[in-house]
Amino acid sequence: MKKHYLDQYHRMMRFYDRMKEICEKHYEIDNIHDQLIGAESTLIGSNKPALVYTSGDMLELIQKYIDTNNVIEELADMIYAFFQNCYHLKDWIKADRPKLKDEVENIFNDRFLFGIRTKAQSGLDNGVIKDDLSITEAQCNLNNGIIMDDLSQDFRDNGFSLSDCASVSIKKPDNEWLITDGNNSFIARKQKVRKQKGELKIYEDCNKYPDILCMKICADLCNGSKHCELKAERIDKNTDVNEWVRKAHLDIINGKIAFYHVYKIRADIYTFDVIELAENCIERWNLFMKDNSLPIN
Repeated sequence: MKKHYLDQYHRMMRFYDRMKEICEKHYEIDNIHDQLIGAESTLIGSNKPALVYTSGDMLELIQKYIDTNNVIEELADMIYAFFQNCYHLKDWIKADRPKLKDEVENIFNDRFLFGIRTKAQSGLDNGVIKDDLSITEAQCNLNNGIIMDDLSQDFRDNGFSLSDCASVSIKKPDNEWLITDGNNSFIARKQKVRKQKGELKIYEDCNKYPDILCMKICADLCNGSKHCELKAERIDKNTDVNEWVRKAHLDIINGKIAFYHVYKIRADIYTFDVIELAENCIERWNLFMKDNSLPIN
């Protein structure tokens, strides 16, 4: 059987190893007293036994001895390379194992529950069949924060009940709504269908599952870095590697500065350390491989 997906899996892991190596590298600068003692304008308490340096002193010295801009740029390149290869591993798996097409796509998306459409579609779970007016009315009410009795009945008919406490919030006006009912949450999404005005698809909101959340962020990072504008986001169209922190420690007694870099990824209300996010994605892929008898060695 074809195992071309292994090439992509190992390529992804090589980018991860390099990314982690850069993130975990600690830099040290020795003899800082000799190098800062003359900086009277930025040296605080120079007449005291324990010298206290400003953050500006440390930053200036770090930038003097280490080209941090190159470190930051190389790490950013590795981050994008990892998540692009992580996301596109699915394409290699689908090429080798076509029967896994739907399963491999599901790990990047909310779980589809049922559809409300105007006519049956061959090969699909037909869900609920209604006329265009009924679907349009349901969408208008969702825009106004109202769950119609008919929509609640549609949920019950498909095995999902909504209580009287269920509420609606708009994610995208006229297109996407979040229905929250206690610990349960659902996504109602309007989607165009050929030769029809549209249909309403109901999904389980899978952001409460950390593995799927991480894979959805991975997809947004990959597609957002490939295209000028991310239009079909899974979490946030502004998902990006948009925060990095230099963690520095000043060792007064031994006269050293030690520092390393931490990258954060923000997506909507979620924030992840880049290594944590990458390891969650790798763990999810490893579980998928195991469940589908795909060796990774």
